[in-house]
Amino acid sequence: MKRRTADDFGGGTGGASLSVLLELWIILGAYREAMVLIGGWAPYFILKRYQETDNPFQHVGSIDIDVALNPAAIGAREYATIAELITRRGYRPRLNRLGKPIEFAFEREVAVSGDADAAIVEVDFLAPEYGGTGRGRRHQVVQDDLLARKARGADVVFDHNFPFRVTDLLPNGAEASVEIRVADVVGCLTTKGIAIGQRYAEKDAYDIYAVVANYKKGPRDSAAEVVPFLDNGLVHEAMTNIADKFHSIRAPGPQWVADFLATGPQERERVAADAYAQVTAFLEETGIRTANEVQDSSSAAREDEE
Repeated sequence: MKRRTADDFGGGTGGASLSVLLELWIILGAYREAMVLIGGWAPYFILKRYQETDNPFQHVGSIDIDVALNPAAIGAREYATIAELITRRGYRPRLNRLGKPIEFAFEREVAVSGDADAAIVEVDFLAPEYGGTGRGRRHQVVQDDLLARKARGADVVFDHNFPFRVTDLLPNGAEASVEIRVADVVGCLTTKGIAIGQRYAEKDAYDIYAVVANYKKGPRDSAAEVVPFLDNGLVHEAMTNIADKFHSIRAPGPQWVADFLATGPQERERVAADAYAQVTAFLEETGIRTANEVQDSSSAAREDEE
């Protein structure tokens, strides 16, 4: 997979994804109480709601859409299933490299103004890891015709989310508005923190940095949201992963943020330093990382440079 940078999220691609997100929640109105938006769009909406008005930071949004489904909240239904509803509206199963449908993944083709090529917006349905199918299973059964992939950390978002009203254009150009539920700071940093421990992803590091640095007044306010829930094993695991990936300026986390945002050497250094400083301040506030540990890692980084 091609490495994505901030430049890939400009133009009509992000707008196409947002229009599909809006459309998806309207189509699935009957299931809205069982749906929480996670992934790369969650930081965008968190900051839309909670970022200080004088803060010029602008989150890039997302190209893909990740939806956490709560199977326990989806009982026997008399109306159409999720898969039936979205396939009627032009969504199709995404295919793997062997040409076979991916059980939890769909895509929607959207025309982009001024671009000859349509945008392909990917939609993944994810589910809690616990409950439902056994521990060795990779999916939860949502409905007879839909599986959702288990995502570690997704259990948290059903208790940690907030409502947000999205108003934008649908893929057909019509103006529309719908209320969605979005993973909050705890839910977002838990899912992103676990993800960053499992894969090589510049966007995850960027999203963590963006939320930590720009939620309300910054790291202290971000940490204040997380601290009351550190006794939750998933939350604690995520924070430990973040501490590991951001343990120094040269660690993967700050460098991934620089890869995502910057091009020139001087700009890379500035971005990496800020990412390290902001996440370090957050970790100190949570108590996951002590001041002594921060000093030791900073000294080690300086020694590496010398």
